[in-house]
Parts: sequence; C-alpha cells; structure tokens
Amino acid sequence: MSTEVTGTAEANSTVKVTFPSGAVVETTADAQGNFTVAIPEDEALQGGETIQAISTDDAGNVSHPGSTTVTDETAPEPPTVNGVTSEDTTVSGTAEPGSTVTVTFPDGTTATATTDDQGNYTVDIPTTVNLDGGEAIRVVAEDKDGNVSSETTTIVVDTTAPEAPTVNEVTSEATSVSGTAEPGSTVTVTFPDGTTATGTADDQGNHTVDIPTTVNLDGGEAIRVVAEDKDGNTSSETTTIVVDTTAPEAPTVNEVTSESTTVNGTAEPGSEVTVTFPDGTTATATTDDQGNYTVDIPTTVNLDGGEAIRVVAEDKDGNVSSDNNCSRYNSPGSANSRKVTSEDTQIKGTAEPGSVTVMFPDGTTATGTADDQGNYTVDIPTTVNLDGGEAIRVVAEDKDGNVSSETTTTVVDTTAPEAPTVNEVTSEATSVSGTAEPGSTVTVTFPDGTTATGTADDQGNYTIEIPSSVKLDGGELIRVVAEDKDGNVSSETTTTVVDTTAPEAPTVNEVTSEDTTVSGTAEPGSTVTVTFPDGTTATATTDDQGNYTVDIPTTVNLDGGEAIRVVAEDKDGNVSSETTTIVVDTAPEAPTVNEVTSESTTVNGTAEPGSEVTVTFPDGTTAIGTADDQGNYTIDVPAVLT
Repeated sequence: MSTEVTGTAEANSTVKVTFPSGAVVETTADAQGNFTVAIPEDEALQGGETIQAISTDDAGNVSHPGSTTVTDETAPEPPTVNGVTSEDTTVSGTAEPGSTVTVTFPDGTTATATTDDQGNYTVDIPTTVNLDGGEAIRVVAEDKDGNVSSETTTIVVDTTAPEAPTVNEVTSEATSVSGTAEPGSTVTVTFPDGTTATGTADDQGNHTVDIPTTVNLDGGEAIRVVAEDKDGNTSSETTTIVVDTTAPEAPTVNEVTSESTTVNGTAEPGSEVTVTFPDGTTATATTDDQGNYTVDIPTTVNLDGGEAIRVVAEDKDGNVSSDNNCSRYNSPGSANSRKVTSEDTQIKGTAEPGSVTVMFPDGTTATGTADDQGNYTVDIPTTVNLDGGEAIRVVAEDKDGNVSSETTTTVVDTTAPEAPTVNEVTSEATSVSGTAEPGSTVTVTFPDGTTATGTADDQGNYTIEIPSSVKLDGGELIRVVAEDKDGNVSSETTTTVVDTTAPEAPTVNEVTSEDTTVSGTAEPGSTVTVTFPDGTTATATTDDQGNYTVDIPTTVNLDGGEAIRVVAEDKDGNVSSETTTIVVDTAPEAPTVNEVTSESTTVNGTAEPGSEVTVTFPDGTTAIGTADDQGNYTIDVPAVLT
C-alpha cells in the first residue's frame, strides 16, 4: 500500500493534492519540478478512486488539474466455504463480490465461478471428480485487479453409504456369520429372534460374526446384515435365509413282532419315515403334527423273530436321520449315531440302555453309557483327528452282556482347507501358481473381477493361466481361495502384483547447440536421466501429465551432430529403452576479416573450423573458401577486381 503521492509540476510551484475523501495536502515542487505528498493516515484509499492535483506558479497562474487512479493492490479476504459432502455436486460459499473463485479438488482438478453482487458463489464439481470423506478441497478468490486471497481449506464429509455387505451361506449348524463389507466398517447381524451381534471388516473387507450361544437357528429363517462405515453411514440391508442342515433325531420304533402288520413310533413332525425290512423291501409314511407315524408292513413281507428292521426319517430339507435298528434278537439293537463331522468333538446317538463303544479310524476306542431313554454321548479323544470319508463303528452292550451288531457311520468333511499359498505375480506374468490342498479347486479373482480356476495336483501344486483379456499393473491385488471336494472353502489369500513392466521410451524434443534444457515426455512420475556426449548426466521427474524438463549443466558444451541419450525409470525401478536424439547445430559465430586494401589480392581471417566462407565484393562478385582445422581461411580476390 502506497504512503505517498509523487509527480512533477512547474519548478517551485505550489502543488495541492485532493484525495477522494476531500482532504487537501499542499506542497512545493522542487527546482526540477518534482513533488511528494504524504497520504493522510486516515485516508482509506480504494482501487479505482481518483486523486487530483493542481499547481500554482509564483504569478498566481493555476494549472489544469492532473489526476491519477488508485490501483487496487489489496488481496481479498479468504473465501468462506459451506460444508462439502462426498455426495455433493457443487461447492458454495462467499467471497469478495465480483471476484473469481477457484476450487482445487484432491486429484488436482480445478473449477471456477464468479461471485455475485452479494459475494455468493457456486462452483459445479466436475463429473470426473469423485470425492471421498476426509479429502481436502482448497479455495481461493482473485479480484478484478488480479489480487489473490489466501487459501481456504475444507474437508469433505463422508455421506456415502457403504455397499450392502455380502453374506456367505448360513446353515442351522453354523457358529458364525461371514462375508465381505467395506473395509473397517462395523457389521451388525440381526438374528430371527431379534438378537444382534457385531464384528468389524478387516483391511480386505472380510468379516466374521460369532452367533451367540443363545441363538438356535432353524432352516428357512431370515438373517439380516448391515454395514456402518466410520462416518456413521449405513448400507442397505442384506438378507440371507438359513439353510437347514440339521439331521432329525433318529426315529423311535415301537416293538415289532413276527405277527405285526404295521411298524409305528415317533419321528420329527412332517418328516418322511422309511422302513427297510430284512428282505430289502421298503415302505414309507409321513409323521403327523405330533410326530407319530404308522407304516403298513407289505403283505409280501414275512417277519421272523430276531430279524432286523431299519427305520430312518428324512425332513423337508432332505436331511436324513441315523438308522434306528430294531431287532427281535436277544442281543440289543444296533447303536445308532447321528451325523459326525470332521469338526465334531463328540459322538451322539441312541442305543439300548447300557454301554456303547465307538471305534475310530485309527483304532482308538472310546466308551459311553446310553441312559434310560437310550441316548448316549461319547467324547472324541483329543488325539483323534477325523477326516471326511472315514468310517466310525459303534456297538452296544446291554446289561446282560449281549453285544449288538456293528453300526457304521461315515465322517462328513466340514473342515475348510488351509488358505492357498501364492508365488510372486508380476505385471508380465502369464500364470498364477502356488500350493493348496491336493485335489482342491483353486479360484483366482483378478483386479477387474475376472476369475480363473485350476486344480491342485497330488502334491498340492497348481498353475492357473491368466486370461489374455486381463492386464495386470503393479500394486493391484489378486485374491485366491481353495475349495475341497466336499465344498469347504478356505480363507482368502491376497497377493500384490509386482510391477516389472518397463515404461515406454521417453520422447525428446529437438535439442540445439544453443539450448539450456532438454525436454519431452515420459511415464508420469518417472525419473528421467539425460546422458550428454561427455558422459555428464542430469535428471528430473515427470509431472502428472508426463512432461519433463532437464537443465543442461553449465559445464556441458553441445555441438551439432552429437548424441544425447535419455531413459526413464518408474517408481518400481523398471527402466525404459533408450531414446537417442542428435544435437542440431545452430549458426556459427560471424567470421573475422583482416584488413583489406585496394592492393590486396586475398581476403583472410578466421571462422568456425571446417565452415565454408563466402566473400561478396562491392560489385556483387562472390568468392568461396573453407576454414582450416584452426579456423583460418584465405580467399583469392578475383582477377577482374585487381
């Protein structure tokens, strides 16, 4: 801000300066006509105002008024910015009326608008800009005189609801609910009875929520799942239906004699009961609402005492109970066991009251006692590891020492395989390889959502070809899971693609022997190295558009025809092929000419070594010669001129 008004007037004249407020300050021009007037401290000058001056000489003659316009050099106040959310399409606020407001978005994109007479502005957010909560937006105002305010920064508020979570299949035997959601979000599961449980999605977005022990799931029930991000935004609800995988209890069978015409007892209400007779004939019936059933014995079946009849129940979801063998032998009926999985810690079933012995695949045995209702539970020893497909054998011994026939049940595999290993994958790779459970199906999900599968061999090795449509870039994530033959899916293994792709060779703009920089384009963010003819090197980094400018060191002198070599190295250390450009020779220095007299027969002097020197004489005649290695030349004066 100026504090004085200066100018010129008639030497020694009296100068009166009138300010916009009406204040008048008087001074005298010096002998050269220069004058200076201090601006009053209470004079608040604004850009565009006029200051006038008149001078009066010693004779009282008054000049015409002179005037000057005040130049605005005051930066406007920083603009205000209304709150901006991740869902907004505009940025608004206030700034100096008539000023130009520039908004710079997190990705460097800018947009502008002009404030109205009240100082209000609204700037449209470009459709290419995607705002996330926590990002910074910078806003400045520039007045009509080009003065720029200081910067106002505002933080984007996240109001974008996360995607609805995914939910893996939930069965009536499940102990947890799992799936994916926005990384770091809180996942809330609401069970059919209104009970809720929560968990947090990890960095890959995977979540696992334990099912409370008080919750009992039945097939067909609905479980509701939502995700809430760190800013309190809640996703839409995902609903999954519980799959019934619980086998019904083994049916009870009332005594059957060789004279009976029906088989009856109880089973799960609504289930289908199948009776298998000693000759292999079968007959079925459906239990009523109280679970009672009666199956007619076919007239072709003749029962004899001591024969075994087998009875099973199948519920509406296709789950089949264990056998309930009833026999008319003096020995007790066969012991029945419920479904046994590779994750179980106990064997449960029914038998005639008395002792029960379980024989495991490795030869280990364990015993238990069937209670008065015939129910038994036998703990599986901690040393026994069950695998799907193995056979468990059960026998019962009654209080009289009679031993039943043996019942065999096959272990159901419910153990997820180990997460697969993944060897390093580069941006140049054509396959993904690693190890997984032998015989398992390995699925690879690429960054664009494309999937490819393969099977692990007997040693657990797998190799999966990368589809030709998939282009991998360094830093992208590849996800790999394994599924065993029983449909159990491993946890996910994630690997990051290593960038091994060299950047494109840089382009180089023409370089002359007079230039002070080398410029061109290369991969954005790469380091460009220029090697000059004498071996000197210089570097620079390309901007977001890939442009670079490298200063030529002052110690480097370029001559036409020399080669400059340029390479680019990306952030992962991959180096491009070399671009070579030839220096273009600019005009040589003007030659020197020794004195020429009217008696001279030659013209001589110095010029760039090897250059062609042309002498033009007063009459237009020309003569040509070549400078030697030291730059000396001598050209004969044509005879017609001597």
